[in-house]
Amino acid sequence: AEAISGLVIVLFLTIVGYEIIDTAIDKLLDPSLITTPDIYAALMAIFGIFINLAISKYIINIGKKINSPAIVADGEHQKTDIYSSIAILIGVIVSNMGFPILDPIIGLIIGLIILKTAYTIGKENIDNIMGKVPDDRLIRKIEKIVHKTPNAHEAHNIKIDNYGSYSVVSLHVKVDGDMTVNEAHKIVHEIEQNIQNKLPAVKSVSVHTCPLGLEYKHEQKIDKK
Repeated sequence: AEAISGLVIVLFLTIVGYEIIDTAIDKLLDPSLITTPDIYAALMAIFGIFINLAISKYIINIGKKINSPAIVADGEHQKTDIYSSIAILIGVIVSNMGFPILDPIIGLIIGLIILKTAYTIGKENIDNIMGKVPDDRLIRKIEKIVHKTPNAHEAHNIKIDNYGSYSVVSLHVKVDGDMTVNEAHKIVHEIEQNIQNKLPAVKSVSVHTCPLGLEYKHEQKIDKK
């Protein structure tokens, strides 16, 4: 749902970018469509830039904090108002300087920036839907947590599935082969708790124990899914 919401915002961004580019091209082909904005428009544009910058930054920070692609995408969408205000402000300046033709050129650039933003957000959300390779830093953190757990040894076959704002982790951990089932269970529980406590984005952890010293034919260090 998170990724789908992000893609809906991408659709709106694409439409906005297209409309800005279409308007800019019309003005370039027919300069009579270019008008000279007054100083009031410039003041409103400046006000809009600061307000929307604060709002978009706040939304994006919240989205990153809770690992929500949809909220981050909404913050990026909010930036389109900033780009529009910048285009208006520059348009006022260059028009009053006697270069009105720069107005649609700047509009064209702004439109392309918005489309680039839509592409970036779209790619990230599609990756979340299709399953992207997890950050190696996350793999390293999981290994470190296991390493610090008493009586737990090498972590391997680490798999991470991303589902938008949360991840599901599964891994194998080597323990003493002479350990009782109850002792092994306590280690598994501790590892699962430590991973979820230290990595809030991980909502589910599954740990499989393997006897220390027993080698597996198809054993692998890391399996990034």
